[in-house]
Amino acid sequence: MSQSRQMKTYMPLHILAVPQTDVGRERDHNEDAIGIAIPGGPVHLYTNEGMIELPSVGDASALHAKGALFLVSDGMGGHQAGEVASELAARTIIHEYYADPNDNVAESLHRAVNKANAAVYTWAQASAQRKGMGTTVAVAVLRGAESHIAWVGDSRVYLMRNGVLQQSTDDHSFVWEQVKAGILTKEAARNHPQKNVVTRALGHKPEVEVDSRAAQLQPDDMLLICSDGLSGPVDDPHLEAILKEYPPTEAVPHLIQAANAAGGPDNISAIVLAAHTYIGAGPMVEARRPAALHAAPPATPPPTAPPAASPTGGLSPWLKGGMVALALLVIVGLFFVAWRLLSAPPNGGEGTATATLAPVTSDPTTTAAASSGTPATPATAASPEPTSTVSPLKPTSTVQPPTPTPEPTPTPAATPTPQCERRAPELVSPAQDATHYSGETVRYEWRGGNLCPGDQWRVSFSGNGRQEQVLTGASSVEWALNVDPGAYSWMVELVDETGAVVQGMSSSLHTLHFKTTTEVKPACDSNMDGDGDGVNDCIDQCPDESAPGTPDGCRAPATP
Repeated sequence: MSQSRQMKTYMPLHILAVPQTDVGRERDHNEDAIGIAIPGGPVHLYTNEGMIELPSVGDASALHAKGALFLVSDGMGGHQAGEVASELAARTIIHEYYADPNDNVAESLHRAVNKANAAVYTWAQASAQRKGMGTTVAVAVLRGAESHIAWVGDSRVYLMRNGVLQQSTDDHSFVWEQVKAGILTKEAARNHPQKNVVTRALGHKPEVEVDSRAAQLQPDDMLLICSDGLSGPVDDPHLEAILKEYPPTEAVPHLIQAANAAGGPDNISAIVLAAHTYIGAGPMVEARRPAALHAAPPATPPPTAPPAASPTGGLSPWLKGGMVALALLVIVGLFFVAWRLLSAPPNGGEGTATATLAPVTSDPTTTAAASSGTPATPATAASPEPTSTVSPLKPTSTVQPPTPTPEPTPTPAATPTPQCERRAPELVSPAQDATHYSGETVRYEWRGGNLCPGDQWRVSFSGNGRQEQVLTGASSVEWALNVDPGAYSWMVELVDETGAVVQGMSSSLHTLHFKTTTEVKPACDSNMDGDGDGVNDCIDQCPDESAPGTPDGCRAPATP
């Protein structure tokens, strides 16, 4: 019996993505991060430092295989901890998701979020100042009409369909568990004193449980991904009303305004994803900046002068013909008058011209001859007064031929000193999850901008309670680490002349695995016969059985 495999096809949709993040009214910095990865274009991160552009994660083939990824992460742990955690999670999830060849979106998403948890946890454990560092995250991957979401914490994903907004995620928080248990209503949970207590977050434990769901999108569906800085102060009916009233590019700034109008107690981040039927024109997925909330009215353009009317425009054909004939008669008359003036003798004319035609400047060597065939003598005309008189230059000495001067030897141009440019470092090697041996000299390499005066790279290595750091001005360093077997991580930060980390100038974490090369070998004695063959297992350590001092256990048994 023959079997045929039917390929599953998905209705193609055009996805419009509109992101925006805002610090809010009560915070002095933004610990949220937004990540957008659409294969075929650069990755965009929106953080406290503004928009960061990263290299593309693939081309159109990656878009069809893995889809486009959108996420919101809400960091916690204070300045230089929460914002680092949210950005580190965003970078790691995007990198790990597209680096995974598995085309099962759900499995790949779970793996990527767990990798991000390990990265944030390792980084948090490396310093006492980062204690409590963590982040929530909500991720959506859209592939064709498939929608896959994954989340940890209380950042949310909503689905708007047929004008009705529904929450697609369950908060990992204390009050949400009370709501599910029927102890609290949603409205009571919104005002509960422990509403910000999350029960799950990335970076708090070595491992984390990730929740996920999948669905099929329909044309005109909308997804809203947001941090609790939006869903906390703005209730669901208000969110729904804004999404129904405004198109996505206008809805996002109105959502931010609504949260700020309600006090703006936290950072506010939102992405609106709008799905439309794909008609084959333009990209299948695109991201746009939101429209200004209060855009200035367009400037009134200056009045445009009406086009000049044609000399004959609007006239009847008969009148047009008459005007043309009259113009020809005038031209013939002018030529006749000019001929009479040129052929008449000086002062012998019967009349004096009452109008003088401006002379036409011509080359005197090509003056036209008179009609008699005798070259006409050009009349002397009044020339305008020159603005300056140029006298011929009289030489005061005999001019000698110039002595050839040797050409100067060209001076090589100085090599321009590269200007300093601060860029976040990108780890090159060792690769993620590389394996090395304890004591092995490992070369750590990264890419970054040109260092500014006083800047240095700080390379950190941590894991299993071990922490080491080194400062360098180069973009690589060799390091021999004598460590116990296990998983470790390394990262690079840009520090200024005071030793402080320059904001936003940190790399993601790379995990390394170390194992030992030391093997404990048994001593040569007669009791080391582990396989029962009558031959000491360490006999290979005693190549010369007759050597003085060779232990008896290293001698082979006599042949019977």
